[in-house]
Amino acid sequence: AGAISALTPIAAMVLAIFLLREYPTKKQAVISFVPVLGVLLMTAAGNSLGIAPWYGVLVAIGNCLFCALFRVVNRWCAKDFNFFQRTWATMVTSMVLYTVIALIALHGDVHRYLEPFHHSGFVGALLILAVFCSVTATLLANYGAGRLTVVRYSALGTTTTLVASLAGILLLQEPISLPMCVGIIMIIVGVWKVNTTGRNA
Repeated sequence: AGAISALTPIAAMVLAIFLLREYPTKKQAVISFVPVLGVLLMTAAGNSLGIAPWYGVLVAIGNCLFCALFRVVNRWCAKDFNFFQRTWATMVTSMVLYTVIALIALHGDVHRYLEPFHHSGFVGALLILAVFCSVTATLLANYGAGRLTVVRYSALGTTTTLVASLAGILLLQEPISLPMCVGIIMIIVGVWKVNTTGRNA
């Protein structure tokens, strides 16, 4: 699943060529594979250590395609809407959609839906996820999507695996191996080179 998701930047680059007519330079196109290979290497290393099992192939492929499409559509919408407007639309749409799904799953029982809000631990976690992981992260992502080409924006997206792996190592004491270290270096170097290479033609 991690390996398939790592292909999202490549899928986004291809979609951007056909849908947005954003053409990366030859050097950018080649270098953009470096952080992807780094993610693949880290995923394979994690799998060998029992951290990242390979399952859900169909779901992972769908996730890859939809993430790539989202990045392209986000870039396209940036022409007419600023990053705040795009974030507001995303947050409101998600709130309505997931609230409806939750109420359907609970057979319309509003009391059961609101019951977790009586627990301070749940409210605290919800606030952290909502403020930092959702709103702030989406604002920054949408701001970047309006300023960067899809190739550069997608290359930066590979750092998600890097940050998640480092957090696991530092906070959860997960094991680390030489292939994971090589993957980390490939992601850092690849992202840096893609974003410092000449502008798209």
